Amino acid sequence: MEFVWMIPLYIIIPVTGIILLFKGFNADKGHGRKRIGLSFILLSLPFLHAFMVDRIDASNEKSLIGSYALESNGQVVLKLHADKTFELAKLDSVKVFGKGNWQYRRWDIDEVDLTFGDSNQLSFEVFFTEKGKTLQNSFWTGTRSKFVILVSSKNEE
Repeated sequence: MEFVWMIPLYIIIPVTGIILLFKGFNADKGHGRKRIGLSFILLSLPFLHAFMVDRIDASNEKSLIGSYALESNGQVVLKLHADKTFELAKLDSVKVFGKGNWQYRRWDIDEVDLTFGDSNQLSFEVFFTEKGKTLQNSFWTGTRSKFVILVSSKNEE
């Protein structure tokens, strides 16, 4: 759905700003200054949006650092470190475990991608709630799907 508003913000509005800028230079003084001012405002909107999104993403990524426990029993199984490394304990429903690097991505959903040393990958969808952060993924066990839900631990690093 982001695609729908990205075209106006990053294509139509800047093109309109460029057109107004050229018309402003060719108009008389009163109308020209208004058009030039409006064109600079229109041209700055995509940059302002990109800066704000980057700051929000950086804040969300920083807030993910810490320990995560299984929702079912409270056992800490995942630790995300500030240097972009992680440690994942062995779980019954997940075949991969160990250490590696993590990355935060935001597209239609917020997610944490875990990349292990042997290039295996695992992704968790991130939910920011009033109680804290929740990481969730589902795995197919052969007969049914099983959810793994990790909640942010109270005793974070």
